Amino acid sequence: MITVTITSINKIVLEGEGLTVDVDVTNNYDTAQQDVVIELLDFDNVVVDSVTLYPSTETAEFEPGTTESITLSWDMQPEDSDENTITVQSEDDSAPQNILGVLSYSENITYLESNGSNRHVSQVNFVTYDRSAADTIQNRLQEVISEVGQEVISRLKQDI
Repeated sequence: MITVTITSINKIVLEGEGLTVDVDVTNNYDTAQQDVVIELLDFDNVVVDSVTLYPSTETAEFEPGTTESITLSWDMQPEDSDENTITVQSEDDSAPQNILGVLSYSENITYLESNGSNRHVSQVNFVTYDRSAADTIQNRLQEVISEVGQEVISRLKQDI
C-alpha cells in the first residue's frame, strides 16, 4: 500500500497566493514500486496537480519501507472562496483536508511615524463568511494594528 500523509498545508489562502501541500508518501508494500502517482484534488474532485514518483522510464525504484516528501500546489482563484475539502491521494490511500478558500486583501491602512513618513499595514477584506476563520484573521489584524499604534505612541513619547 502506498500511503499519503499531509505534513503541512496553508489552510487559509490569501488572494495572490496558492495552496501549498507538503506530503509524505510511504511505500508499505513488500516490493519496490514505480510509477507512483500522487494527486491533489480540488473541491470538485478535479486533479489540479500531480507528481509521479519513480517513473518506469528511470531505473530507480521506490523501495519498500521508504518515505518520500513532495509538494503539491494549486493556484486558487477568487471564485474558490469557500471552506471546503481538498484531497491528496495515491492509488491506495487518500488524505482529505478542510481549507478556507481565497480571501482578498488590500493595503490601505496607514499610520504616521514620528518622522512624518507614511507606513502601510494590510487590511483584510473578507470574501468568505466562515465566521471562525474570518474572526481569527480579523482579531489578528486588530492586534497588529494595536501593536503598531503602541509603537508609534512609544516613539512619539521618546521624541517629546
